[in-house]
Amino acid sequence: MALSDALEAGDLRAFRRELAGRGHVESFAGTQLVLEVARRAPVTFVEALLDAGLPIDTPDRTGTTLLRAAVRADRLDTARLLLRRGARITELDLLDGVSWASTAVVAELLNVGVDPSGVDGIGRSTLQVAGERGNEDLVFLLLEHGADPLAGEDPPLAACLAGHPDAARVLAAAAGARLPPVEDLWEAIAYGLGGSSEDFWDDTLLPGELPERWSALPLAARAQLTELSAGRPVFGFTTLAAFEAVELADELVARPPPAAAVAEDGPIQTVGFHPSWVPLAREADQLLVVDLAPGPLGLRGQVLHVTRAGGPLGVVASGWGMLLHRQARSLAEDQLDTEPFTVPPG
Repeated sequence: MALSDALEAGDLRAFRRELAGRGHVESFAGTQLVLEVARRAPVTFVEALLDAGLPIDTPDRTGTTLLRAAVRADRLDTARLLLRRGARITELDLLDGVSWASTAVVAELLNVGVDPSGVDGIGRSTLQVAGERGNEDLVFLLLEHGADPLAGEDPPLAACLAGHPDAARVLAAAAGARLPPVEDLWEAIAYGLGGSSEDFWDDTLLPGELPERWSALPLAARAQLTELSAGRPVFGFTTLAAFEAVELADELVARPPPAAAVAEDGPIQTVGFHPSWVPLAREADQLLVVDLAPGPLGLRGQVLHVTRAGGPLGVVASGWGMLLHRQARSLAEDQLDTEPFTVPPG
């Protein structure tokens, strides 16, 4: 009986007998046969392969190891065995687990000590992936193991746009607790631009008072208008003084652009401009506004890209502090896009 036949029949004794007769079991390392064993066979078949001398970490051509195959297939017993037998674990294994596996499998991986804040090749962090799945148990598990809610491309926003507002709110609260004060974020931005805040910001446009209708403005956005000078660069936009923000908002509330072409149950209300949208930055007829009245799937305090002629284009950040954090990080990594945002409707 061939190995594949023994595997298909679920005959462990025949499987062990075939392995013993092969001699050079290491030649099977990284083949589809052994990966299929990790994906769907009882754990005793995987143990038989290891007992016969199969190298535990040899990948196939795509980089898939026994552990990664087991994780992607959500095989808890197999993943546990492989970890106990010394399988090497990487951040990508954890990301695969967060993408495809159960909370129990991810917990096994985390207990080995893998970095919980890993980021994949397109910039998505473990928390971002968990948020996009809408799996709050995974989000809490990763946070308990020290995952950084600021890693990746705005995990709260990713969960929000994936239609999981509860996970988004958990992530937003965690991110808010980790964000530095807004003045420190601006200092990091200035450093990334090659100087300090004294070298860049125009102090002629001073902060001012806000109307009562904006009393619920989150701390970072409030500080931007009431404590800091205007004229600062944000991804191709320039921050406003408080009086400019009030004048713009009053003008747009009185003469709003067309209503947003977005889903009624999405993250943005279907209006052209809402009285609870607070302009914080401008580039010609384009605005960045903080949204205090989001749609059913939105986050209070999310940042919208709005045009004076066409209304809101979409959500660009889960909050003002997160937007500044992303700009500071982009500057540090020398990857800043200085053009204004262009986003699809959120």
